[in-house]
Amino acid sequence: MRTGTKTDASPRFDDFPGEQPSKGEVERWMRGARSKLTDEQKSVVRGAVPAELMAKTAPFDLSTLSPLAARGPSATEAIQATRAVTVANYNADNARDGAPQCAHYRDQARSRG
Repeated sequence: MRTGTKTDASPRFDDFPGEQPSKGEVERWMRGARSKLTDEQKSVVRGAVPAELMAKTAPFDLSTLSPLAARGPSATEAIQATRAVTVANYNADNARDGAPQCAHYRDQARSRG
């Protein structure tokens, strides 16, 4: 069995033991691969969302924005309605964007181990 080389600071998985490895070889490879997973990758394998992803995708509270005030002819009802649609779109995007990113991390971890 050939082992992988390190080209950067992150651990690299050993090369898989061939086209038709024995059950014992696969189990040894899996133990070695799992030991090299980061905490975030391990959380994905367990089905949880990594803490870093949760922090980066925390929803933005649009209620903290000041309301759009009508100032003369420039802020029309159409502009206010457009802003309301934009706020609704941001809320919908925030609600749906976490799932694909979590799935990406989960798929990435599964493909490695």
